[in-house]
Amino acid sequence: MTHATPVDATPDDAGSRASPAPSVEPGTEWAWAHEETPEPQSRISAAEVAAILVVHDGAEWLARSLVALGRLDDRPGLVIAVDADSRDGSRDLLDKAVDEGLLDEVVDAPSGGFGQALQAVVPLLPRDHVWLWLLHDDAEPRRTALRELLLAVSAADPTPDVVFPALLQPQRRNHATRVSEVGQSVTLSGDRHLSIDPGEIDQRQLDPGDTLGGSSCGMLLTRSAYDALGGFDPDVPLHRDGLDLGWRAQEAGLTVRTAPAAGIHHRQAGRLQDRPGSVDPALDRQWGMRVVAAHATHPSRSLVWLTFTAMLKGVGLLLGKSPRAALAWFRAARGIAGDRAVVRRMHGRNPNAGLPIDRALRPTPAQTLRAAAERLFASFADRYRDLREDHSDTSIDALTGDDFSGGRSSSRLASPTSVVLVAMAVTALVVARHHLGVGHLVGPRLLPAPQDLGQAYRLWAAEPVALPGSNAPWIGWSALGSTLAFGSPELFARLLVLGAPVVGTATCLLLMRWVLRDKGRWLQAGLSALWGMGVALLGSTGRGLLATSLTAVVMPLAALAAVRWFALDRQGREPGPGDAVADEVRSRPGTAELWRAPASLALWLGVMATATPVFALVALPFAALHGLARSRWSGRTLLVAVGPTALIATWIPRLLHHPGRMLTSADPLATAHPDLPAGMWLLVGGSVGGWTAWLSAAVIAATALAAVAAAIVSAFAGRSGPLGWIGIAVSSFGLALVLGKRAFLLDGAVARPAIDVWLLMGFGALVVSLALSYDDAARREGGRVLTRSLMGVTLALVVAAGVAWIPGDRIAALSVQRSSLPSYVLAVQDSPRRSRTLMIDLSSQGVVSWNVVSRTQPRWGSGEQNPAGDEAAALALGGLVKQIAEGATSDELAQSLRARGIGHLWLRSPSTAQASGLNNAPGLVPGYVDDSTRVWTVSEGATYQPPARRWGVASVVVESLVALLLIGLAAPVLGAPSGASPRRARGEVDR
Repeated sequence: MTHATPVDATPDDAGSRASPAPSVEPGTEWAWAHEETPEPQSRISAAEVAAILVVHDGAEWLARSLVALGRLDDRPGLVIAVDADSRDGSRDLLDKAVDEGLLDEVVDAPSGGFGQALQAVVPLLPRDHVWLWLLHDDAEPRRTALRELLLAVSAADPTPDVVFPALLQPQRRNHATRVSEVGQSVTLSGDRHLSIDPGEIDQRQLDPGDTLGGSSCGMLLTRSAYDALGGFDPDVPLHRDGLDLGWRAQEAGLTVRTAPAAGIHHRQAGRLQDRPGSVDPALDRQWGMRVVAAHATHPSRSLVWLTFTAMLKGVGLLLGKSPRAALAWFRAARGIAGDRAVVRRMHGRNPNAGLPIDRALRPTPAQTLRAAAERLFASFADRYRDLREDHSDTSIDALTGDDFSGGRSSSRLASPTSVVLVAMAVTALVVARHHLGVGHLVGPRLLPAPQDLGQAYRLWAAEPVALPGSNAPWIGWSALGSTLAFGSPELFARLLVLGAPVVGTATCLLLMRWVLRDKGRWLQAGLSALWGMGVALLGSTGRGLLATSLTAVVMPLAALAAVRWFALDRQGREPGPGDAVADEVRSRPGTAELWRAPASLALWLGVMATATPVFALVALPFAALHGLARSRWSGRTLLVAVGPTALIATWIPRLLHHPGRMLTSADPLATAHPDLPAGMWLLVGGSVGGWTAWLSAAVIAATALAAVAAAIVSAFAGRSGPLGWIGIAVSSFGLALVLGKRAFLLDGAVARPAIDVWLLMGFGALVVSLALSYDDAARREGGRVLTRSLMGVTLALVVAAGVAWIPGDRIAALSVQRSSLPSYVLAVQDSPRRSRTLMIDLSSQGVVSWNVVSRTQPRWGSGEQNPAGDEAAALALGGLVKQIAEGATSDELAQSLRARGIGHLWLRSPSTAQASGLNNAPGLVPGYVDDSTRVWTVSEGATYQPPARRWGVASVVVESLVALLLIGLAAPVLGAPSGASPRRARGEVDR
């Protein structure tokens, strides 16, 4: 028997019994979408709630708060206002609210704080009001605020004892509502810690949860919890009172929750200093630290820590040019240091103080640091955005209109700044590809970096042997740079030497932005790249000149500071059409900003002077020129004149002892100086030979010719600025040519002046001259041909410079090496004996090179003095080296070496006679290294004791204090601009 399949059945239904389809009336398919969801019901009636509004001098905003209370969907069973000794018109408004039925009663109380005002009314409340809703006079609850609070209490399990709503910023028309806080916690140092991001928009996206505490504004708590906790602590009268009460509730085992759905607009009039007679902001910080100490297991130890962190924050804010905030932290530190009795009293009143609570309620140190890092990176991002100056030209029509909308639309894949910086970074990596191995980067003028960060700082505190004054200050700045380079001196050395073209390009971009403003973005990037590659074209990178690499990075910043200083002091007149910094001149900076530019100039000149002391004298013409141009002398002029000298003050005795050191740069005795080439080859820092050297010389010559030609054209147009910079370039090159032929004795060894910095200064003057010529041509009619020509020339120069730089021939003299000494020799040098090794190189025919090495030599600073220690020791060791080289060693050789702390003798390529003479010398034990190197050990061991430090650490302290002062004055101003009100703009509540 067969069964027929229904026509409307699916294939899977074949062979099964068909069931009738349910009947659906037409038009009712979507009825479920229109069904109303029943509103959740609260287990707690609003009649059980007593709302308490505490008022103190709030007449300016009290009316809106009262209106908001009257508009609540669920009216509390009792609404009482407490007038805490108001002296404006608040009491009149409260009496009127009673007459209109908005309030049930007004109670008078003293003005001793929020908690004291509550104590005047809570004991008088009827016992049938089991919930207390606490409100400030600057709070405007949403219509559903109380209902949402009661729903949050009803939905939670277990039932909360204390509930904190979402506090919202004052509502502004046509603006999204932003959340101020939803509960709060506190860091180890007493700072508020919020669970939301700053400026977070209220989209009802927050979920209720446990919290440590919160603001007392809008807090809902049971009457029993209030009585059990004893109310608010009288020693925390304002601002942190709700946090303290919530923390005590957590310690007592009560449940403390948030209710983000309940929103209350809160002006925070007291914290923002809007309320007449607002408390000092320092008290808010002090009370926060007081709360942390009172809940600590060991309050006395916590007070010491809090005092220290408050002082540290004050110093940081002072350096950040926020003296008002810094002063508040200093006052808070002084206050918390004297709060020992108060904290003990608070700790004694709380029987549960110090009991453990859920760790998730307090931010961990990692979370605190992460929040600080986010703020720091946001600041860096803002500064990078300012550097790029990617201003959008898109109009609102382009964003919202159709194909017929007007407005200009522009798009750019990348800014010139980004393109050039990325290209320079990639090129630098390609050039340095053979110098990234394990070991120490060394070169003709580059000594190995210290082994670790500790050794770098110890070298800074070390003193030259038998020389007055401190060690060279540049060693300290290198140690600081090593700290920033993840604590690796070797990484810092490679970044500074090999990365100088990239970093120099970035700093030059800042200068070009000031010179050219919005004109010629690609020209700014091209000229900056040309400056960055200049340090490589001149051969400074190839020789490992730390001081010149530092100058390439810092010199544009010094020039920028000088330009800003001269511009910002022209406040008395309207800038002319030729002013490159007209916008800055028209602004009226505050006092801190007026000090920032000269302090920056003094700082950057001082940083260069730490390695090349002559830059301390360069500050004097700047100060004199400024004083003569303004016909007045000020403290800022004096700061520029003496600031760089003060930064190297502890080094001055050494400079007076050897005046020739003023003309040299870092580690002037690091290696023997070959005869310097003359003529144009002096400009590229190399010897004749190699196509990259020829191309480097051609780029420099072409840059000079282009700058001169453009300056002449500008001079005919009536602008002499570019020609002035040509004069600076000629003077710098001429000074380098003259100094290059000089030599002098420095600590018993031959030294030559540092000409590289003058060559670099001359090259930089050419770059600035080109920029000013472009600026002049862009300002006048008919200058389009010159601007296009300069763009083309700059592009050609950058390409040619890159071709000369990329092959890596300009840094061929650099290498990554490990120690040539055997491991057992290094072990003795690192042992408590600290013996030294006399190394003699006999591989060059007729030339004997020698050096004395130890655990700290050669390292940064070793080239600041004779490697033997002093002139007398150098002469004595020179005599011993002569004996060894002649193969006529005496029987007292081992004794002489031992007396000088030399435990090993290392020779490269010794002859048979030289080796035999040392083998036969008594007290020397021969050893074998390889076919070309031999080592002899001085028997009976040698011990070297470095001289005791007399004032090395003191010099470090003095240099650090001067540097901190200059950095503090030169740092950007934190917070709001000068003259801006610190108060938040008052918003208007939508009606």
